[in-house]
Amino acid sequence: MKLSRLLLLLFVAVLPVAACHHHDHNLSVTVKETGDSYRFRAEYPRKETGRIYRFINQELSSANIFESADDVMDITTTLNDNTRFYVKSRPGSLLISVQRDENSSASYARIKQLCADISNHLKN
Repeated sequence: MKLSRLLLLLFVAVLPVAACHHHDHNLSVTVKETGDSYRFRAEYPRKETGRIYRFINQELSSANIFESADDVMDITTTLNDNTRFYVKSRPGSLLISVQRDENSSASYARIKQLCADISNHLKN
């Protein structure tokens, strides 16, 4: 009888802690580059979405791609300097892809650098 009460008490004490532990601390960044394209995928805590979206908007200065942390998008966009890339995002998830043949070397490098900076920003 005492053992069952102890187990019940332990269960009641651990349950709230386990229920509060979501996957919010998980971070996954994947980069794939072929001769034709560069693809960046990040999965991160949803609570970081606003910070990441603001960072991207700041880095792209003239293009405010994201308006709020709740934005969900699936677009191909072209910046003022003719940099063309694909963005698919939802809170906690981001995919950026750029095609080499659709961009200058500088534009291609710019998006690669943006993605590297996003990755570093997520880790801090």
